[in-house]
Amino acid sequence: ILIEPTDTTSSSIELSRKRKRAKGKQRDTLTRILVLRGYVRHLTKKLKVSIKKLKKLQKQV
Repeated sequence: ILIEPTDTTSSSIELSRKRKRAKGKQRDTLTRILVLRGYVRHLTKKLKVSIKKLKKLQKQV
């Protein structure tokens, strides 16, 4: 026997998610992924700059 959730059940879950987001307790998954992606890009740029500096120093030696 399959029991489907009623409209009231699904809407109450949706409302609680919206409340959590509004209060700022938890960011949604997409926001977290976007923030992490930006951080990874930032670290990648810093790494490339450091590698260039290292290569310059190696050429001087």
